[in-house]
Amino acid sequence: MLSACSEPSVADRIARAESNLQSGDLKAARLDLISVVNEQPDNRDARLKLAQTYLALEDGEGAWSQLDALGDTRADLAVLRAEAELYRGRPAKALELAATTDDADAHRIRARAHVALGDFDAARSELEKGVEASPGDAAILSDYALFALADGDTPKASELTRRAAKAAPDAIGTRLAMGRLALAKESPDRALSHFDAILEQRADHAAAVIGKADALGELGQLDALEDFLDANEATLGSDLRFAVLQARLAATRGEWEEVRSLLQSREKELRDQPEGAYIYATALTQLGNRELARTYLTRLETRYPGDPRVAQLRSRIQSSD
Repeated sequence: MLSACSEPSVADRIARAESNLQSGDLKAARLDLISVVNEQPDNRDARLKLAQTYLALEDGEGAWSQLDALGDTRADLAVLRAEAELYRGRPAKALELAATTDDADAHRIRARAHVALGDFDAARSELEKGVEASPGDAAILSDYALFALADGDTPKASELTRRAAKAAPDAIGTRLAMGRLALAKESPDRALSHFDAILEQRADHAAAVIGKADALGELGQLDALEDFLDANEATLGSDLRFAVLQARLAATRGEWEEVRSLLQSREKELRDQPEGAYIYATALTQLGNRELARTYLTRLETRYPGDPRVAQLRSRIQSSD
């Protein structure tokens, strides 16, 4: 009777965790691996898998604690440490740790770190090198696709997303790129299906939550969008992207004071958030603060030359002078 109720063996828990990692149930995998590490602190295989699980959950602190306990200086662990530092909000340290490795993961992490530091040319260079070195790696292909979309290069993003889908069609990164590409091609219904597929695996996936909210907004389902934002506020309330979505909803309703209230305290962060900067600049224009609006438009024109929304807003400000 006792054996029937006892906890599964270490081997069984590790096997179950690996199965859950494959299916995308990261939280269940984390629970099994935590129990193994607590029971066997010297089980390096379980500790490494737990670190990788934390990284998949974008939990830099959790990952770092496991990697630190391993105390290993191998190059492959240096890249994992770099990714953990990235999620801890330390991109310069991430660059330092990933500096001497040239596999696809290292290029991907360095690219993300450069983006966080505002060096988009360096990020683009890392992504190009990574795709050239590992042309079938879905993770770097999908990262590059998302970067190309931010650059406004939809044809390149389409090619990279197609390649990512061929390599790993059900990977979260691939789905994310497919959803964002569908939005760029004005197919929000198709985008919604991709974001929903991610959220079925991971209901708290921040980028998928943001993507689904964007799709609902594009579809004009404002009541559904408001309900969705309310349901996710506890999880993502501190995320700038979430504030931008709330501001977009307010802008759709012409509530410009509310837009300013939502974004004013985060002005410095908006320099790396083009949609937020655009919405904020629009609100400032509507409220008569054109000089500050010009500041944000200048930043947007530097990072995203040729964006028609920016040109339209610039024209509106000039015509009202």
